[in-house]
Amino acid sequence: MADPMQSYMQRAEELAVQVPKAMSGLGREPLFSSWGLAVAPDVVAVVATLNVRGLLARAADAQQRFSPAAYTDPKFLHNLSTALRGVRVCAINTDGVRLAFVLSKIPKLPRRAEFPGTERGRVAVGVGLAGPVWTRWEDVRVMLVAGMQGSGKSNFLRLMVHQALADGAALLLSDPHQTTFPMLASSPALLAPIAHSPDETRAIVELAVAECERRAAIYPSVPGFPEGLDEYNEAARKAGGELLPRVMVVLDEFSATAAALGGGRADFCARVAARLGWEGRKFGVRTIFSAQAFPVDLVGGLRQQTDAVVAFQMRGAAMARAIDCPAATRMRVPGRAVTDRWGILQTYRLDKALLVDHAGPTLTAEERALVERAIREAEGRMSIPLLQEWGLAERAARKLVEEFEGRRWLEKRPDQANARYVTEALVKLMEEK
Repeated sequence: MADPMQSYMQRAEELAVQVPKAMSGLGREPLFSSWGLAVAPDVVAVVATLNVRGLLARAADAQQRFSPAAYTDPKFLHNLSTALRGVRVCAINTDGVRLAFVLSKIPKLPRRAEFPGTERGRVAVGVGLAGPVWTRWEDVRVMLVAGMQGSGKSNFLRLMVHQALADGAALLLSDPHQTTFPMLASSPALLAPIAHSPDETRAIVELAVAECERRAAIYPSVPGFPEGLDEYNEAARKAGGELLPRVMVVLDEFSATAAALGGGRADFCARVAARLGWEGRKFGVRTIFSAQAFPVDLVGGLRQQTDAVVAFQMRGAAMARAIDCPAATRMRVPGRAVTDRWGILQTYRLDKALLVDHAGPTLTAEERALVERAIREAEGRMSIPLLQEWGLAERAARKLVEEFEGRRWLEKRPDQANARYVTEALVKLMEEK
């Protein structure tokens, strides 16, 4: 009996020759940094990683513009699949751009994907053809989310907000229809009441921009000339300065709000694009622009700064093309979306009750057990050496102490130089959760 893996290896070698020729014929330069066979329980695929740096350099030499989205465009992937005589081609990745050429039986997306739970520092997005899709907050600091009513857009916004809350973020929310975030109306994480009108939305945007300006003035107060929020907080923690939380801004029905405030060329939209989007990256302000559709005069400025586009079912083909997701018109299953980073996926479904029950930072079971032990056995002390005695590696212990101190869950005592102690805020969190 023939070895199936030997057949896959032979087919992979053939694709290594065929793919560059096919891509060149479709007007895409086939420059890869790696190429290999990926074997998972349900799928075998050739995974090729584009050499984005090299492509950028070649485009600059030729005085041309390079866009990674050109390699993940659904139409291009379809044409490449056709050129390869039906080999399924998918865009998969969290870093750079990767193309997967599926050799085994093509897996199907689930019609429903339940949220797996929060994981500190990472974001659960959904299930793609290659399995669960996770990313980092640093990779989705500005998102553009589109989709008609009932497509799953509102659930996705709540999914992102829930995970931001678990990560300790503060919130600024715009909800004109008052149906996406009503359960968060009294959340202590809100920096301002939820905006329900264009003028109220303008006010929270101005508040977010003002917070960026305030942080720009605070950054020079600590040593080391920090360039980002993590770097600033690390220096501030050592210097005893103000620690700054991340801020999540969600602007639902943004196109309608922008139209009411003068359209895509008005000062409001120019200020959002120029200040909130770009400067927010440096100062820990994440932004999600959401709408049923984005008109061309609005999407231009937003698209240039967007880290990820997530498009659920859309009615108009022109609107779908405007955000580089033409396949969005074919997304029939609620929660199914086409993206420019992870291909087509089924986004995770979030129970609304989770937002009510966990409208704030959360603790993992392991973290809760460590806090309980610190209170019970060490009078609330949580030093790095003590955490190591309790089974944590030195790096994990240091990271936990720094994160808890940044959230004001641990504090120094004048008579103790190195140890940190559980604060009342952490005790209250333990009691509430």
